[in-house]
Amino acid sequence: MQSLKVLSALPSRADLAVLSQSIKDSGLAATVTEHQESSSALNALLEGEFDCAFIGAGNPGFDRVDILSELRRAGSSVPIVFVLGDGGDEKIADYLLAGAHDCLTLADLTPETIARTLNTSARVRRAEVRAAEAEARRSRQLLYDTLTGLPNRALFFDRLDQSLALARRQRQPLSV
Repeated sequence: MQSLKVLSALPSRADLAVLSQSIKDSGLAATVTEHQESSSALNALLEGEFDCAFIGAGNPGFDRVDILSELRRAGSSVPIVFVLGDGGDEKIADYLLAGAHDCLTLADLTPETIARTLNTSARVRRAEVRAAEAEARRSRQLLYDTLTGLPNRALFFDRLDQSLALARRQRQPLSV
């Protein structure tokens, strides 16, 4: 199996160590990138390709549900798992409704739970990538001739409609 790329953004060194040890003990091949600062973790998520990210819910800058929206708006589909400290149970529903893949407490960071979470996250991530690739192929097949690769009639009429609409909005003449 291919090595998983995991981002860990937990606020304390002790929590980072517990997560890293649980990942190691899970038996999965994984490369873990650790960040304690929320800004560097966010940059890494936006720039890198990760199979899963564990984010501390108490991490300054990550304590808001809108971090998920920001990542999705930027085109990132990395499954996010929030790690909650004591008393974080009331936020679980908010995180899951906002699009978190899972929420775990510090007590849940066992090798078995981590293995299950990472396997599920990796499966979801691969499925999303395959679906996006299939959609891109389907879109290309709809707009270009499969034999020649040249734009087809559907693409011509689509671009013609766009040009006509633009000409109408700008009150400009258009010739074809």
